Amino acid sequence: MSQCNRILVVDQATQSVGACVVDVSSGKPKWIMANVIKIKGKSLIERIANLYEILFNLIDEFEIDTLVLEEVSLGRKTNIQTTAALLKCIGVCEVLGFQKGLRVEVMNVNHWKSVAGITAKNREGQKAESIQLALKRWPMYADLILKDSKDDLGDALNMSIAILIDMKILKNK
Repeated sequence: MSQCNRILVVDQATQSVGACVVDVSSGKPKWIMANVIKIKGKSLIERIANLYEILFNLIDEFEIDTLVLEEVSLGRKTNIQTTAALLKCIGVCEVLGFQKGLRVEVMNVNHWKSVAGITAKNREGQKAESIQLALKRWPMYADLILKDSKDDLGDALNMSIAILIDMKILKNK
């Protein structure tokens, strides 16, 4: 993987999105933004358009050159309507990255969780572990992580660790 300067990591969804920006221009990662973004809109298309606009602005504001998204997982217990909405969402995010000339990385859920050190087997355990790891790794974002009450921000932050290890910017411990 080629070198990059600023990475936007997004745990994309249609209602609540975890996002963080990591500056790696010095060779040492520095998290310069982390937040939970509430997506507004009554219909799915309104919310996806809102997400597109928000990400578009973040890409410009932080001079992003790499966009990292979470792959939509297709499990046995997956709700078809939710899966369809998430597939539309990731497609729009990938198109945005392409339009902006970004390197776009789509991370497999099981891979990034394993690399980031999330070992729980069930969804509830993974959620709790993601939040706890994020609190330990990024205490400066504790208020946002805890306020989220879900794992959107924790997942985005932990996914950033995995991409940095994959890009050989960080070493896997």
